[in-house]
Amino acid sequence: MMSPPANMTPATSSSTVGNDDDEHRMWIKPEADGFDPHKPVIEGIALCIRSKFELAKPSWKKFSQSIRDMWFEEFRKKFKWLPQYNVATRDNFEKRAAARMTQLFQDIRKNLPVKPNWMGDDVFKEMKEYWESPEFKSKSEQNKKNCNSNDGASIHTCGCISHRVVIWKRMKEATGKEPSIAEFYFQTHHTKNEKCWVNEKAEAAYNNFERTKQELSASQSASTEVHASNANLYAQLQEERRKNRKMRKELDLLKKYVNFNASSSNELSSQEDN
Repeated sequence: MMSPPANMTPATSSSTVGNDDDEHRMWIKPEADGFDPHKPVIEGIALCIRSKFELAKPSWKKFSQSIRDMWFEEFRKKFKWLPQYNVATRDNFEKRAAARMTQLFQDIRKNLPVKPNWMGDDVFKEMKEYWESPEFKSKSEQNKKNCNSNDGASIHTCGCISHRVVIWKRMKEATGKEPSIAEFYFQTHHTKNEKCWVNEKAEAAYNNFERTKQELSASQSASTEVHASNANLYAQLQEERRKNRKMRKELDLLKKYVNFNASSSNELSSQEDN
C-alpha cells in the first residue's frame, strides 16, 4: 500500500479524501494517464461502476456529469491522495473509468445473452438491444479492422501508459539499472508468454536495431554503442510517433525515464526537428 511522502501531512478535508474511515482507504498517486498502484485502482474503478449502474448508456461519455460525479464520490471512499493531486486524480479517473467501462461492456458481450448480476433487467434489455443493432455492429466491425490493420510497430501488449511505467520500473528493479529502450521495446511488443512479436513490423524494427547495434560495436566502445542503439531505436519510434497518436504519449513518457549521453541527446534533438 502506498504511503504519502514523509515530509508532507496528508489532507483530511472532505474535498480531498472523502468522509469515510481514513484507515480503510488506500494511498494512490496519479501517474501519466493512470495511477500508482495500477491494478487495485483499476479494480476499484470497476467496482464503483458496477455498484451503481442504473442507466443504459453505450459509453462513459454518454453519462451525465452528475452520474460521473457520483461514481467519483464512490472512488473517493476507496482511495486517498495528497491535495496537490486533486485535478490530476479527477482527470485520470475519467480516462481510466472510460476505458474500464468499455472493457466491462466487452466482457458482457462475450457472454450474451447472459445478464451480469450487477446490471438490472431493464437496463440490460436496453443495452442488449443496442449491442444487437445494425448501427453498433457496423461500428464494432470497423473498430476490429482498425485494431487488426497491422499499420506499424507501435502496437504493444502492456495496456495503458501508466501500466507501461510499472513495467519499466519492474525491469529497473530486477536489474538495478535503467533498461535500454531496446529492452523495453522487446518487453512491450511481445505477447505475454514472450513467444512471438505482436506483428511482423515490430519484429522487423527490432531486428534492424539489433543489426545496427552490431555494426556500431565494430567501431565504437561498448558504452557508446549502447547509447547509439538507443538513439537509433528512438528515431524509429519517432517515425511511428508521427503516425500514431498513442505512440506520441508513450514516447513523451519515455523521455522522462531514459537518459542519453550528450552526443545521443543532440542527435535526437535534430531528429525531432526534422
